[in-house]
Amino acid sequence: MRQLAALALLGLLTACSGGSSNDPDPMGTLTIAITDATIDDYEEALLEVSSITIIGAGGQETEVLDTPQTIDLLKLRNVSELLLRERLLARSISKIRLGVDSIVLNKLNADGNIMDSDTPPVPTQKIDLNPQSPLEVRAGEDL
Repeated sequence: MRQLAALALLGLLTACSGGSSNDPDPMGTLTIAITDATIDDYEEALLEVSSITIIGAGGQETEVLDTPQTIDLLKLRNVSELLLRERLLARSISKIRLGVDSIVLNKLNADGNIMDSDTPPVPTQKIDLNPQSPLEVRAGEDL
């Protein structure tokens, strides 16, 4: 299951440049999208994300998503789905924490009805994304 989560979150961050670093607006924009790779044996992989918290380099936490969203990861094999687009004060981000309520893996029959379902445990109720170096939300730019 850890492998499924890692695959699902591998394509999570999308960066694009824009704006000007001379912009007097102290805000930048953080966009988080999610994608997945193919997984055998299941037709649905439902990930319920209950929250997204941005953790700054100094440890300060900012919750940027507090409305649960359920995402079928297997529908995102060659595309990504927008999970969040949030304006934030320019800052350095050391970690992004996803609150995860559940993961449900379904096997479907030819009619699309659930034949079998697995619910792997999510012991910590969270998935921490730790970039190799801090992510920088810059004033007037998109990350």
